[in-house]
Amino acid sequence: MKVTLQQGTVIQIDGDADKATITETDDIMRQLSVLLGRELLAGKISGCWYIRDLDAQAPLYGYQGERTRKFTKALAGALNRTVVTKVPLRMKGMM
Repeated sequence: MKVTLQQGTVIQIDGDADKATITETDDIMRQLSVLLGRELLAGKISGCWYIRDLDAQAPLYGYQGERTRKFTKALAGALNRTVVTKVPLRMKGMM
């Protein structure tokens, strides 16, 4: 999945990041780390996402009581940015 920054405050992910595999999630975090110039880490424990900034050695999301099972919501909360996903519309059976 391709990750881009729009207007400096919006993160766009081309694909359904909430249903991403572990490999795809790692790739998303790698791309975000490069774009933002910070080493970011995401992990899933007991179904909830945790986001951490390794450069600052500080937890960003999921450690102070706020938790979510949605990856995009955890990213938005941790980075204080809007996260937009671009999911292709499936037209099968609609005609």
